[in-house]
Amino acid sequence: MAIQNIQLYNYKSITSCDLSFQNLNIIIGANGAGKSNLLSFFDLMRAFTKEEFLQAHVTQKGGPDAFLRYGRKNTKSFSAALTVTDIPYRFTLEVTEADTFFFAEEKIMDTKGNAWNHQLMQRESMLANRPAFVPDAFVNEISQWRTFHLNDTCGTSPIIKKQLIADNRYLREDGSNISAFLYLLKEQYPKNYRHIVKTVQRIAPFFTDFTFQQVGDLVELFWNENASDIPLKVHLLSDGILRFICLTTLLLQPKDLMPQTIFIDEPELGLHPFALNILAGLIRSVSADRQLIISTQSPEFLNAFTAEAIVVADRNNGQTTFKRLESSELKIWLEKYTLSELWQMNYLNGGSI
Repeated sequence: MAIQNIQLYNYKSITSCDLSFQNLNIIIGANGAGKSNLLSFFDLMRAFTKEEFLQAHVTQKGGPDAFLRYGRKNTKSFSAALTVTDIPYRFTLEVTEADTFFFAEEKIMDTKGNAWNHQLMQRESMLANRPAFVPDAFVNEISQWRTFHLNDTCGTSPIIKKQLIADNRYLREDGSNISAFLYLLKEQYPKNYRHIVKTVQRIAPFFTDFTFQQVGDLVELFWNENASDIPLKVHLLSDGILRFICLTTLLLQPKDLMPQTIFIDEPELGLHPFALNILAGLIRSVSADRQLIISTQSPEFLNAFTAEAIVVADRNNGQTTFKRLESSELKIWLEKYTLSELWQMNYLNGGSI
């Protein structure tokens, strides 16, 4: 596990949170419960690792008020403590009158227990310039954190447009380089590529393979069906199949290209129940040697996992809380109901039957 524990205080809708992670983490909650707020924290942490990037990230996301609990009128700072790759790290960001943040505290420890404090009043994290005392594994892990939102498949989506063929170092969060990435897999990782094709065929039996059209430094993705030998543009596929292609590519990519921790936001959108079951199987398989943190609001999705993998996000009086389920506490109920039924009956998020 890359991420072992996280504590958050006064961050967005989260007043206080102490959450431990395992390899497989399925976070379920209703709209507005705060799932996306938790995922956004990991995106913020990635900004810590880029020089002169933190303040730009904060500005792009709406300024300090968008990160502080009820804004700066009520909260002047937020803080976090987390353990990643066995390295404890904590910080406090405080708002300034110039509408920026500065580090009121930043501390990291190595595996031997040696601790270093960052010089106070800095506007960027110590992780950005990587001083010698900051372990490379810690920064490298955080720098790869990306939350995948593979839901934009409309006519103007970058997924269906021509893409730079050289943009293939990793799959982008929005799938905007799926053509280039799949082309790389076909040329250099044929076993993984064929696995992706066969998995897509399970939910779309008419689909036979992808075709790539290269023009200069651009590549465009097409597909073939068994009733015709004419390549078809990908926008002719349904939204659900396009999303499934992106998710399958993400989860079946070669291990040497795959991040250690994978974040996915609401993968169930637009998927047929059969496709959702296949996706759940891929997720369970990948979690054997990768960490997955997935947000969902699909009750049916829960039935593919054990109770211990489920984290329930709830929001009461404007405050988001997180609770990991335990089979021992649900043993009697699970003899009669499925996890999805317990969720729909409001039992999992503090209700009663």
